[in-house]
Amino acid sequence: MRVRHARSRAVLIFALGILSVLGLATTTAAPAEAAAGPFYWIVNVKTGHVLMPYDHSQNLYAPIVANLKGSGGAQHWQVKGAGNLRYFKNRHSHLCIMISLNNNEFLRQYDCGESADAPTQPHAYVTRENWRPSNIDDMWAGRTVTFSSLYAGCMAVSGVAAIGTTCDSSSTAQQFRLEYVPGT
Repeated sequence: MRVRHARSRAVLIFALGILSVLGLATTTAAPAEAAAGPFYWIVNVKTGHVLMPYDHSQNLYAPIVANLKGSGGAQHWQVKGAGNLRYFKNRHSHLCIMISLNNNEFLRQYDCGESADAPTQPHAYVTRENWRPSNIDDMWAGRTVTFSSLYAGCMAVSGVAAIGTTCDSSSTAQQFRLEYVPGT
């Protein structure tokens, strides 16, 4: 009798294994949450450095700097928007790149204006900077582009500082390319 029970249990376990492999067994586990990517490095052509918030900051108004490419999430940007207007949302801070209205000042992190309470925030009307790539197809192909602000100037790198400055398409300091972050 004991052998028959063991055999029945083995058959049952085998059958459940087959059903599981075929995806027919039911489970109570919740489905895995989808990743929020893809993410990209924003690489400056002149320096080869990538944009990121200073010291991996998650704070509003933190300056954006250029640093050696690494694996930190603070260097990863989600490219959002539609048509020929884009904005860049940081993977680590969930904040976006904003240009200063003053020439040659740091680019900074601001709220992306995506939350339901965004209009009640004091800085809501100066958020979600819209950037215009010089060529949208080149941007997605990883080729060199410039990003001009819808409000004032172009994105550039000066030393380690990411700044907003007067647009000059011949300046390599204002030329960037997107590089896909593998696995995102």
